Amino acid sequence: MSDDFESLWTSMRSEAPGTKGGILRRRLTAERDDGLFLGLDLINGQRLFIVELAPHIQFKPRNIPNWREIRIELATDVESPDAILVKIALISERFTDVFTAFANDLYKTLSPIGKRPDVPYVLSERFEKWHRFFMTHSPEGLSHEEQLGLFGELWFMLYHILHRLPKLAAVKCWKGPEEKVHDFELPGGSVEVKATGSKEPRAFRISSEHQLDTAGIPSLHLYVLSVATKGSGGMTLPELVSELRAEFETEQAGFDLFRQKLMEAGYLDIHAAEYTAQYEAVEEFLFRVEKGFPSVVEVPEGVSEVNYKISLSACLRFQVDLETSLLPILGGLQL
Repeated sequence: MSDDFESLWTSMRSEAPGTKGGILRRRLTAERDDGLFLGLDLINGQRLFIVELAPHIQFKPRNIPNWREIRIELATDVESPDAILVKIALISERFTDVFTAFANDLYKTLSPIGKRPDVPYVLSERFEKWHRFFMTHSPEGLSHEEQLGLFGELWFMLYHILHRLPKLAAVKCWKGPEEKVHDFELPGGSVEVKATGSKEPRAFRISSEHQLDTAGIPSLHLYVLSVATKGSGGMTLPELVSELRAEFETEQAGFDLFRQKLMEAGYLDIHAAEYTAQYEAVEEFLFRVEKGFPSVVEVPEGVSEVNYKISLSACLRFQVDLETSLLPILGGLQL
């Protein structure tokens, strides 16, 4: 099977002239029947991804999200009346690239399990993950600020987590894409990651009153990566992603989870060519968040969604050694 879904849809479109209507579909896996197809609606030209469930397998409508950009509906296969088709159609052309990535993700997730009875459950799970993407991220890709933030999290994982923990465990600790309060949840405490420019005045944004709240956790540390944005000679976000993927070459479960979390973070390979900013790590800081740390934690009743900036210089008296302080935070992980 070729991952070039774009070419397959283009090929099907070239077959459309002269046809009266209906749906043209192409099986994606030649060597076995996994029930997965690309399709093209010959009436309106809509691109389709089709999942054919095994006969008598039910897929309840309450599991189907209601998206404006992509429509999901159930249909009966005329060739096999006992089988249900889950038809996923692109509605908004603005989401063409994202739909291609969505279809690829569904194929890579569903093809290995074939037409087992748990396909509806797995499909619903993927819909839930992508629902978070559609609600949070732009189809045009990450903003510059979002790219820099993700770069910081991935840098911390590659250079400070991955060589200290089993690979799958390292990815599981990364909670930023899951919209948890802190970016990394480790057995000895949590770590919040920020990336900032190297020019003065250096500052970073805190997105809520909970982000620097130490209540209920063993410890909280703030890791800050100071970077210089360069025209050449630095590392782009896609290059950092590639380095991390290479680390998972022998760990399929870790690779799959990393791919999923990248999507949840808003990173899709279809946008990689647009991420050309090159970053050079200038300095790294680790601060222990404790009493007196500059933060807004306690807010009046009725106040929420607190958003503010902290200057790096205001945090320096809370700085701790990066290498030695990380060891107890990482220690005792239960695999």
